[in-house]
Amino acid sequence: MKNVFKRIFVACSALAVLVIARLGVSMGRLIYSWQTGQNLTGGEETPAWQAVIFGDPFFYIGAAALIAAVVCLILWRRGKKG
Repeated sequence: MKNVFKRIFVACSALAVLVIARLGVSMGRLIYSWQTGQNLTGGEETPAWQAVIFGDPFFYIGAAALIAAVVCLILWRRGKKG
């Protein structure tokens, strides 16, 4: 059973890293928009960073994957001791 927790931990960690990369690209586009005045975000006004981060549905998927990774890491470590 402990091997299952290891696999879930690795998969959820990889998903969380991909989501962090996606949010990094979104923030990079927003910073570029602020500095150049060209709006790359697709709207009339340049949005605030909170709207970019919290408006992206992948943020919530990444948060859930990170929580699942932490829980599986704890269960995997507990399985090694017992």
